[in-house]
Amino acid sequence: METVNATSVPPQTQWEQQLDALDPKTSPAARVGLQALKRSMTQLGKTLDVTRAATQNAFERSAKGQPLDLELLNQSVAQLQASLDQNSLALMTLTSLRLRDNVTYEHCCNSAAYLIAFAKTLGLPNQEIKAMGLAGLVHDLGKARIPTDILNKQGHLNDNDKRFIYMHVPLTLRLLKDISDTNQTVMQAVEQHHERLDGSGYPQGIKGGQIGRPGRMIAIVDSFEAATSKRPYRDANRGYAILQEMLADAGEKYDKTLFQAFVKLVGVYPSGSIVELKNGMIASVVQNSAEHLLHPLVIVFAQSSAHTVFSIQLVDLHEHAADPDYNIIKVRSDLAPPQNVLQLVGLNE
Repeated sequence: METVNATSVPPQTQWEQQLDALDPKTSPAARVGLQALKRSMTQLGKTLDVTRAATQNAFERSAKGQPLDLELLNQSVAQLQASLDQNSLALMTLTSLRLRDNVTYEHCCNSAAYLIAFAKTLGLPNQEIKAMGLAGLVHDLGKARIPTDILNKQGHLNDNDKRFIYMHVPLTLRLLKDISDTNQTVMQAVEQHHERLDGSGYPQGIKGGQIGRPGRMIAIVDSFEAATSKRPYRDANRGYAILQEMLADAGEKYDKTLFQAFVKLVGVYPSGSIVELKNGMIASVVQNSAEHLLHPLVIVFAQSSAHTVFSIQLVDLHEHAADPDYNIIKVRSDLAPPQNVLQLVGLNE
């Protein structure tokens, strides 16, 4: 009879140890869900790293006045779309919680991922899905030609600063027009990503029906991603607040129907949100479902009375939908995801 050498069994990873240490009350289904999320995050994360490299290449070429490598960008979009087809459940968790090394590159990569998923949610044809993904990658390339002291300026922008910032749109269009086969959907999305339905946007100040669907879609994605990417993962809790601010402008600045579809994609309580349940539990949202917007998958890590628990617990709030004690009663903007939560979802390992 063959014996197994105990020394040949690989030691548990830190993540596996944390999974084993979950509160016993965590349901088997929730554990399986977390394992699937971790696998998806690993795979999608690798693809986003490749996409980020292609985006960096495009920015460097733009800064030097060199033509864009459209083939490389299209390949990156195709790879990202294929990865999202397999790992879409990881999109919000990964883009919300992972540390950002370069805000501009990450913003473009995340915007591309959101737009691919958004377009797919809307049932758009494959060619348009790819076009929206490419628009997300390239929409800010003109910023490579804007002085960095203005791009990185904190606080109030004077009129001269704004003129420079507004120039990134026509600068990007000029770069794209040098590529003869750039899709018109891409051009429209780039040209209109800062336009608003009420005419308050730039650079043209067009409004209403003058703004096409690509422009309306990217306006929502660009605004949400930019607002949530200004800070590192420790402040990812801003997602809920940003959605509330945008909701107030839905129908005025943003297309209301498209905004509602976007909320179904990112969730009422986006990944990274810290929420308090009626029973006093404090939890970090790690995954949403379009079918159960008010009942996401969460990691409970504290009690509101003591702010500590002996072991963290993974809870699928949909499994407790009939129990009002598991209803989310507030978002705790004063708290941030603790390190053990970030490690459990596959970050900060």
